[in-house]
Amino acid sequence: MKQETALFGAIVLFLISFPAGVLLSPKPVAYKAPVQVEAKKPTPKPPSTMLGKAPRIGKPDAPVKMLVVSDFQCPVCRRAAVEMSNIHENLDGNVVIFFIQNPLKMHPRAMPAAQASTAAHQQGKFWEYHDLIFADQRSLSDEDLRKHATTLGLDMEQYDRDRNDPDMLAHIQKQAEIVTTLGARGTPAFFINGKKHVGWGSRIGTEGYIKKEQAQVEALLEKGLSPEEAYRARVLENSENSELFLTHFSRM
Repeated sequence: MKQETALFGAIVLFLISFPAGVLLSPKPVAYKAPVQVEAKKPTPKPPSTMLGKAPRIGKPDAPVKMLVVSDFQCPVCRRAAVEMSNIHENLDGNVVIFFIQNPLKMHPRAMPAAQASTAAHQQGKFWEYHDLIFADQRSLSDEDLRKHATTLGLDMEQYDRDRNDPDMLAHIQKQAEIVTTLGARGTPAFFINGKKHVGWGSRIGTEGYIKKEQAQVEALLEKGLSPEEAYRARVLENSENSELFLTHFSRM
């Protein structure tokens, strides 16, 4: 009994020696504010490879985008080619014209001419080279193509290197593949804000359609759409395959 009394007294003394509640409280834990993880902003899509590399006449932010799908050995393409700068000037810069290569297999010198013109484009002389080729479509031999490059004062070492670049060849083939899938199996063909036109009628008819398309874009801009949204809306309305078209020919 004495031992039990002594033990009970020791326990009571032990409890009294500490502030009330100390043994019942867990060890304090420092409060940590939740870590705020900043949401990653979506990476903006880069400009379309096709339009970014394509020769053009006009400002890339023009309300109407016209893709000229052409073959340097195509006689009808020549008739259309001489009107492109006139169309741009007559429409006060409201259209930007892109040149898209589609050398048809039925024309054996179309691909060499496409490669040569793309090499000239690397030196900022595409449209001058374009005009020389279309001025005499019968002269498309390798010697003739080199002569055009010499006439324009191109760096011939770079010209030869670029003309034979396999990546450049692949890019031309890719352009042809895409526009063919979009329905431009022949040349010339045109896409005006995504709307396909096959063959060449007249400059006046083409300008008339561009003006109508411009009015459609301006109406969307007045409703508050951005230029990118307006272009996309028109392509969705005009194109037979808008997803493919926008993938490769979106606004720059």
